[in-house]
Amino acid sequence: MRKIMYFVVFGLMLVGISNVKASTYYTSKNGVDFTKEQYDYISELYYDGYQEVMSKEDLDKIVELGLIGKEIKRVTMDSEGLIGEKPINTRSTSVYYAGRTLSIGSSCSTQCLVTLMAQWTGTPSIKSWDVMGFRVSNLTINSINLASITGTGYSNTYPSTDAQVFSNGFGYSIKLGNANNLKITTSMYTQPGGIAYGSYQHAVENVSKATSQSYTIGLGGYGYVFHFTGNAYGKYDAAPGVYKSVN
Repeated sequence: MRKIMYFVVFGLMLVGISNVKASTYYTSKNGVDFTKEQYDYISELYYDGYQEVMSKEDLDKIVELGLIGKEIKRVTMDSEGLIGEKPINTRSTSVYYAGRTLSIGSSCSTQCLVTLMAQWTGTPSIKSWDVMGFRVSNLTINSINLASITGTGYSNTYPSTDAQVFSNGFGYSIKLGNANNLKITTSMYTQPGGIAYGSYQHAVENVSKATSQSYTIGLGGYGYVFHFTGNAYGKYDAAPGVYKSVN
């Protein structure tokens, strides 16, 4: 009787393991398992390949908040400047400024995940410390996520402790690599409501990391985010930014 029970239990365990494996669509280099729905959601909110940047904790938080399957709204900067409140299909639209696309996206449940991504269409000639970040208006930031840069044969991540945090937003200094297809991202969790402004500023000459961190955040700054000061003044290309309501 005990042998029979053993085989029944063992068989049920095998069925359970089989079902778990059957639901796994992709396993990242970090060992994070994604279902097809999870994989597609991350690809739409960030980009196809951002799964390699994520930890299990990152994915678990998205799942626990019930964000998988929620509507994703995205806004992209065009060559004429600041674009807001204009959801687009990013798979079929290609708009850019000075060699790169900048987009802001969000998806909400009880909290909102707000993403910012810059994607280069070629290889930038100046490979120094660029700056990316958010300014918020009537919007509460709950937590800041890491920043990342990926490209052909190049990748790096910056933990949230590397961010310069202000009462109205935050920014990251990110070192460009000698690579094609560079994608630079950061994101944050917020409460619903209010407006998020996103900016990505490219250095027009080589600067130190310390110089790249010489800024404040406020209305009227580059991309409606960054006011560069001291040695950083005039060292960035004053690219316009993006914004959207977060709800």
